[in-house]
Amino acid sequence: QWRRWWAQRHRGHRRLAVAGTARVATSMLQRLWRGGVGGQATYDPNPSCNYGSGAEVPPTLTHYQILPGSADGSAPPVEIRGDIFSFCRKQMLEITQDYAQPASIVVQMTRDWCGFQSIAPPPDDPNGVPRHPEWDFNTCTGLAQLVALSLRADLQGSNPVDSMNVCKRMFLTSGALHRVDFLVKKAWTVGARGPPAGGLAPVPEDDPEQQKLVEEAMRWANKVYDRLKQQKQATAAVNKAKAAIRAAQ
Repeated sequence: QWRRWWAQRHRGHRRLAVAGTARVATSMLQRLWRGGVGGQATYDPNPSCNYGSGAEVPPTLTHYQILPGSADGSAPPVEIRGDIFSFCRKQMLEITQDYAQPASIVVQMTRDWCGFQSIAPPPDDPNGVPRHPEWDFNTCTGLAQLVALSLRADLQGSNPVDSMNVCKRMFLTSGALHRVDFLVKKAWTVGARGPPAGGLAPVPEDDPEQQKLVEEAMRWANKVYDRLKQQKQATAAVNKAKAAIRAAQ
């Protein structure tokens, strides 16, 4: 549905793609960097695995390195949990329709996809309720602004950006935003000298403030969904009653 909706409204848009770029397997981006000679990071094609040779490591215990650490070791590498990064890639592939797109098009498609999710019900929903009825104009604008900030270096160009790079930059931008927020909140209690303890890593999922925001968002989403579901059922009941009255006349 999303593909058809986008194609109908952007018939002149030519999909820019690098063959296979948007479908590169994320399993090849394991954290394979180790300290080398002189403190320089070197690539290790055969890292040791605590699960034994040939074992399948769960996605929740797999981490992808999206930014190497500093050569002197003062800043650690930025790593993202495997299942979270894979989910981001799958979501961006859906938004960009499996093709690497120019940065400005990625921003536009993200905003339009968000709006589509708030108005179009999935075909398998018996209640005919959109997937995210709680998303509004502010939600979609904020999501597009996050993507635009993450891809700010490429907004003026036409080179395609694949889903992997979009997700990397979004996580790094999110980490920088949270770091600034932390510095502002702790301006009178934390010294500004020295490198930050967490670097540019995003806030972990077990952070109490993040968990609170997620719980509030889920409660609001369920409330809106239940409200729309009840409205749909009430409308169906009214139509059924009207049909019965007409049949009895």
